Amino acid sequence: MKRTVAIMMTLILAAFVCAGCSQQPKENNPSPAPASTSSPTKAERQDVVVKETGFSVDSVGATHYGLILENPNENYSLGAFQVNVTARNASGQIIGTDTAHPKYLFALQKTAVCGYISTPEAPATIEATISASASSWSDYDGIQGGDADAAFQVTNLADIDKGYGMASVTGEVVNNSDKEVNSMIVNVVVRDANGAIVSGEYTYVNGSIPAHSSGVFEAMFSSMPEHASVEAYPMVYA
Repeated sequence: MKRTVAIMMTLILAAFVCAGCSQQPKENNPSPAPASTSSPTKAERQDVVVKETGFSVDSVGATHYGLILENPNENYSLGAFQVNVTARNASGQIIGTDTAHPKYLFALQKTAVCGYISTPEAPATIEATISASASSWSDYDGIQGGDADAAFQVTNLADIDKGYGMASVTGEVVNNSDKEVNSMIVNVVVRDANGAIVSGEYTYVNGSIPAHSSGVFEAMFSSMPEHASVEAYPMVYA
């Protein structure tokens, strides 16, 4: 967060400098204008990529999914956007849908979106598309995904077998920033021995997280599939 403040102050100072330059008195004998040079062209903005999808169906017919999203842009960050999730059967018929509303995805950042869909049968595929307005994008390149990941880190992640097919994933989110976080969502991705996503669930950190402190979370799985690892992705919600 200190870096963010420093960057914002730099932008403000730059604005004052530019304003001052526009008010400089003109010389009576101006020197010849320098040869024009073309400024470097910023890369064209790319869409957010759905890198991975995976799911499993629990004992009561709910389809639990996990998605990995990635912003491939080096200089463009995305504000609030919508993730549209669609479950289809083997005939291609839509048998269930869900939506999620992440708050941000910084340049070069990777995150997860997890949830569940009530479906009348086990789906054959899970698809995800991204809806984002042009105004949700910013070409401000002062913050990248690595900065956000460093600000909020997951520690003490534990995968706990509760018996009877149930499990919970617990952990802590450390707030390394200088600002209190009122609400934080944590998406938990479950992978099998081959690294494929086989389930997902989301939960919230218990209470707010003061600056330079930590908060705990627990994601409950009523029907945990066979798996080899779990991952947790925190995101500020409010």
